[in-house]
Amino acid sequence: MKKSTIIAALLIANVAGCDISNYVDTNIPVAFAPGFEIEVDGQPVNVVGRDQCPDQMYIRSGCLVVTPESETVHVQVNMQGTLADEIWVVEVLDKPFRFSMSRDGGKPVILISEAGRS
Repeated sequence: MKKSTIIAALLIANVAGCDISNYVDTNIPVAFAPGFEIEVDGQPVNVVGRDQCPDQMYIRSGCLVVTPESETVHVQVNMQGTLADEIWVVEVLDKPFRFSMSRDGGKPVILISEAGRS
């Protein structure tokens, strides 16, 4: 993947408490580092992806990578100390690449912070 993948991921990850769909406006893949946080029932929850991380990242696995072709993504959500497997639906909203993700039951994925931040 390109260096711009990382830049896009960092731009998105630095936006706290917002629906992901509001901040992606590019055709490049977006990579989230392992441990990024989403809001679940008003509480922060860590998430680990199932994808290989881009070469530019210091971590090799556990990323969540979303591309314009993604329809679903596989993640593990840390619910009270237990990792739960989930499949999220990716909806591409328009071109250039702008997307939203939803959990089981259609609940939107709300990003809180990137890995290592609170």
